[in-house]
Amino acid sequence: MQAAPSPTGRVVVLELDGELDVSSAAEVRASLVGLTGVRLVVVDLARVTLVDGTVLGVLAGASRRAREEGGRLLLVNATGRVHKAIRLMGLAPLLFVPGQPDGSGPSDEQQGQITGGRIEQYVVSSATRLL
Repeated sequence: MQAAPSPTGRVVVLELDGELDVSSAAEVRASLVGLTGVRLVVVDLARVTLVDGTVLGVLAGASRRAREEGGRLLLVNATGRVHKAIRLMGLAPLLFVPGQPDGSGPSDEQQGQITGGRIEQYVVSSATRLL
């Protein structure tokens, strides 16, 4: 796990990787709890191969806390089984970047913007109306 604050301090990108299950839930929670005073936390799931309900619960709880503090937590780059698990748990509308009618995340064009190194610009512009 790696957290990278933006130059503005408004956005932190937390990159997660590997299999996220009950054994890694405490580490994910600790990474998120330490991000206080940030307007937007972006959790990049590009390198996550598996996520279970425990970690999804941690992410949902962190999202709730961020909203209570006037911020937002969003997930980006979820693919395959990870994307499916988030949707099956009913968390897509709460956690994904707005952009698709079903709330599932960015379009292919927007996804290119994210992976092209402009994640802060894309997410901030997409989430401005939500903050």
